Amino acid sequence: MAFRGVGDLPGLAVNEKLVWMERATKAAATKTPPFLPKSFLKKDGTPNVEFEGYQYFVFPMEHREFSDTGLIGNPLRASKEKGQKANRRYGEHLGRALKELEKVKAEVRNREFINRVRFFHLFRRFSTAFSRCSG
Repeated sequence: MAFRGVGDLPGLAVNEKLVWMERATKAAATKTPPFLPKSFLKKDGTPNVEFEGYQYFVFPMEHREFSDTGLIGNPLRASKEKGQKANRRYGEHLGRALKELEKVKAEVRNREFINRVRFFHLFRRFSTAFSRCSG
């Protein structure tokens, strides 16, 4: 099953048939979801929410919670070329990040949680014995 989006840059770059540009409309500004107090402000499609001028709070949410259309930005400005450029730049950025992470020394340790397993068996025996005594 293919996903069809509206004004989607990566989608346009991969396969233009997956995007319904005829349905594209300019999105209204994002809104603060009604579940947040009035003192919080949602300005864009990132998970950040502003409070007293600072964006320290992160509330991952569905687009429909802060956008009436589910869109972010103006899909009418999307094009196949812009999508290809965005995909290329993201791939290059990700490649540079992975090259940097290769510098991190990783040490593999024994990850067997023997004591946790032992505790679970002791707990099970205790609860079985307790239920026999109280029943």
